[in-house]
Amino acid sequence: MQELRQSTEVIVRVGPFVLKSDHTTPINDRPLEDFYRRSLYKAGDADPVDLLNRKWSMISDRIGCYNLTLSIEDTNALGLLTLSFCNSYNTDPVFMRFMVVRKEYWDAKYGDLLLEITKPEVY
Repeated sequence: MQELRQSTEVIVRVGPFVLKSDHTTPINDRPLEDFYRRSLYKAGDADPVDLLNRKWSMISDRIGCYNLTLSIEDTNALGLLTLSFCNSYNTDPVFMRFMVVRKEYWDAKYGDLLLEITKPEVY
């Protein structure tokens, strides 16, 4: 599961989106508004967030994947973040899960900062 830094704008890869008829043919050049459900579920929130106004762009690899920009508000809650995309007429549903972690943890693990650890003295 990919970790996301709390309260940080980030671009995530979503997909692949494939045809429901054969489950393998990639769907490219699909606008976000074509999905009747395009939701973000944050940890602890009962109501999903509609992703319609997010930046959405096709990735040039032509395998049905897209870049989606998540805002600072999207990543402000610690815990599980789930993306859900459904289009009833021709695509399989796509679900993506991420773990939103504390900034300090993320910076120590992936950034230039080192987590300071003290060794106990042994006598």
